[in-house]
Amino acid sequence: MAGGLGVAVFPGVVAALLARRRPITMFIGARTAAQLLPARRFAGADVRAATDDGSAGYRGPVTDLLLRGGGYELFACGPTPMLQALVQRAPVLGISLGSIQIALETPMGCGLGTCLGCAVPGRGGGYLLSCQHGPCVRADRLDWSRMTDAFHD
Repeated sequence: MAGGLGVAVFPGVVAALLARRRPITMFIGARTAAQLLPARRFAGADVRAATDDGSAGYRGPVTDLLLRGGGYELFACGPTPMLQALVQRAPVLGISLGSIQIALETPMGCGLGTCLGCAVPGRGGGYLLSCQHGPCVRADRLDWSRMTDAFHD
C-alpha cells in the first residue's frame, strides 16, 4: 500500500516479490489521477488505485481498498495520516499489526543516530530511530497515538 510519494520504493519491492513468485496486490493512492504512478510500473501485480477526488479508481482513501482477512503480509509507505488509518483499520479486518511493515518517512539528518532527527515513538514508551531500527519497522513496534506528521497537511 502506497500513498503519494510513498509509492517511489514500490516498483522495486514488487519486482523483488515477483521474482520470489509471490502474488501481489498493489494499493496505490493519491490526491488526483495526475499524481498516481502508472499501473504499468507494477507489471505482474494486481493494481488497485484510489484518489481523493475520484479522478481515477476508487474515490476515497486508499485504506478503504484493504482486503478482509489475514494470512498475508502488507508493506506500506506514505503520509502518516494514511499509515494511522491503516493501523486503525487492520485489526477490524483481521490483519495483525505484526504482519505490516511500515517504511517511515522521517528526516534522517546524520544517519547514525546521534542527531535524533529521525526519532519515532515506540510502543511501550521511548523512541525508535528510523536510521538504526528502520526505516522499515513492523507496525506493532510503534506508538501510533504519539505519531506526528511534519510533512503533510
